[in-house]
Amino acid sequence: MEQQPVQPPPIPGRVLDMIEDLVAEVENARQVPLSSNVMLNQDEMLERLERIKAELPEELRAARWMVREREAYIARTNEKAKEML
Repeated sequence: MEQQPVQPPPIPGRVLDMIEDLVAEVENARQVPLSSNVMLNQDEMLERLERIKAELPEELRAARWMVREREAYIARTNEKAKEML
């Protein structure tokens, strides 16, 4: 009996995009004169970091799904190769 394919979760990468947006904002933030510090909106940054934290479990689930699918594919192709020999 063949297993039904599992529906993939959303494409991972959203967290990485969110982090890249934060990095860009820090890089482009206004610098404090005579210092290496920059000015950022603390509330906005904390809110965005909280959104990233909330998104991580979905990203991890998607990554685990991809690893399982890859391993299953390798196992299937190995079985087919053994049958051919």
